[in-house]
Amino acid sequence: MEGVEDKALIYDSNCPMCCWYTDKFVQTGTLEKDGRISFDELTTTQAACIDWQRGRHEIPLLDKKSGKVMYGLDGLTYILSARWPFFAPVLQHPFGKKLVKPLYQFISYNRRIIVPHGVAAMPKYDCAPDFSLGWRLALILICGGIFVGLSYAITVVQNPMAAMFIFLPTVLYLLTIVLGSRKNGREAMWNATGDFFVTQLSTFLLFLPFFLLMKWLLNDNVYGLLGAWMLMQVRLLFSFVRRMKNKGYMADSQAVV
Repeated sequence: MEGVEDKALIYDSNCPMCCWYTDKFVQTGTLEKDGRISFDELTTTQAACIDWQRGRHEIPLLDKKSGKVMYGLDGLTYILSARWPFFAPVLQHPFGKKLVKPLYQFISYNRRIIVPHGVAAMPKYDCAPDFSLGWRLALILICGGIFVGLSYAITVVQNPMAAMFIFLPTVLYLLTIVLGSRKNGREAMWNATGDFFVTQLSTFLLFLPFFLLMKWLLNDNVYGLLGAWMLMQVRLLFSFVRRMKNKGYMADSQAVV
């Protein structure tokens, strides 16, 4: 169970997930201590080895001796298989690749939306993924679907009055995003919408224990549910505004929200 040698993952330092899992590879010995390099830390020689269009969407694995590069699932399969051989037959099988590839692309194209992070004003190399409406819509639909499904499951939406209080704020947020994004273009609008649905779902999951408490201990007390929901909306507002500020959407007091 040896780690790979003379290889380095080239990661997006503006992506918290990329920073986290590449660091874990180093901590577990899967990669050497210098086996992760951010795009901004690349030397001119190393940068010349990278296919930048591909590297922005599929994390490059650079051979530090030969300069050869593997991308995305191929590189991750090489790393995981070297450390844990049982990954090889699964990830190298054509059917396994077909199953994992959409998930990889979903995360890659949405990586700066899924986990909030401020982006450096003047990065040395621009490694941001291209905007993909399809993958952004997939993120919005998945987060929105989970949110609605869980809300219904805990009987939050089964009371008509409660349903109004629950979904009305979502409609108001979306209207504000659409109106506030007119000057910034379609891409900014969909990015902000994705940010909202991710923030809404994460905030809801944070408050989920309180909703379950109301359901099981207080017999679906409507007032208790609405009280918890109002607290959640306050938390959501502050979290979403902070996210928008960190991403520069609210610069110069011209807010998207």
